[in-house]
Amino acid sequence: MYQTAVFAILGYLSGSIFYSQVAARLFGVQDITRDTSDGNPGVFNAFAKGGFTVGLFALCGDLLKGAAPLLLWRRVCPDWMNDPLLPLMMAAPLLGTLYPVFRHFRGGKGITVSFGILLGLIPLWKPVLLLAACFLFFSVILVVESHYFRTLIVFAAFLAAVCLGSLAPLVKEGCVLLSVCELLTMILRYRETEPLEVHLLWKH
Repeated sequence: MYQTAVFAILGYLSGSIFYSQVAARLFGVQDITRDTSDGNPGVFNAFAKGGFTVGLFALCGDLLKGAAPLLLWRRVCPDWMNDPLLPLMMAAPLLGTLYPVFRHFRGGKGITVSFGILLGLIPLWKPVLLLAACFLFFSVILVVESHYFRTLIVFAAFLAAVCLGSLAPLVKEGCVLLSVCELLTMILRYRETEPLEVHLLWKH
């Protein structure tokens, strides 16, 4: 349990690093949060403001900062599936992204790092496939135009799918904790200026 607590702290610190800003400095581009509606130092603004190279660097970095702490922890904790701190270990990188110590606890939206965290559970594929299916469904089939509302609906759907599914209990608790942290942060911190629009892709 001591090892898990240490890795959870490392996971939080890992989540507090914003690779979009690291990439902006490395490639000499402007602050990717400047002149954006949400001021989010995330992958979407990295692609939009920094271009493909900055965006790809940010995407890979944000996935890695979620997955790496879990993968390293699992190497030193073979019985990780039964560790009661597994939900905390899963939530740590996301909390670092949402409330980073290096940015006065004002962070990003945590969407990409959530995927990274679930990738850190592989070969347990079901959680990341569930989240990916929710994103694809509300991005490609029943399209929610507003990025803000799409994120809320995706994580609400993921939360429902996890609660109704057959995941291992501690993994399920971790996924629930991820979803709740994401939903509460989106509701409390961000406000959408665009109206909610929902349509079928082929009827748009």
